[in-house]
Amino acid sequence: MSKKNKLVVGQVGVANFGAYRRRQMKAAGCFDLVAVCDRNAEWLSAAAKEEGAKPYDDFEKMLSHPGLDGVV
Repeated sequence: MSKKNKLVVGQVGVANFGAYRRRQMKAAGCFDLVAVCDRNAEWLSAAAKEEGAKPYDDFEKMLSHPGLDGVV
């Protein structure tokens, strides 16, 4: 699937089940994860680096990320 046909999404909660969810979104191949949000700075930094996504520690700020189609 080409990048332009993917849903552009952000994700809240990146560790534990959130990490599982990220793997499933990659496997599905129809999501472009561009923003991640978590209160734990260590988990947030690791997920942002792994996904190439912009990190946010505030949900409201993440919602203003340009181009989001949805949030998981």
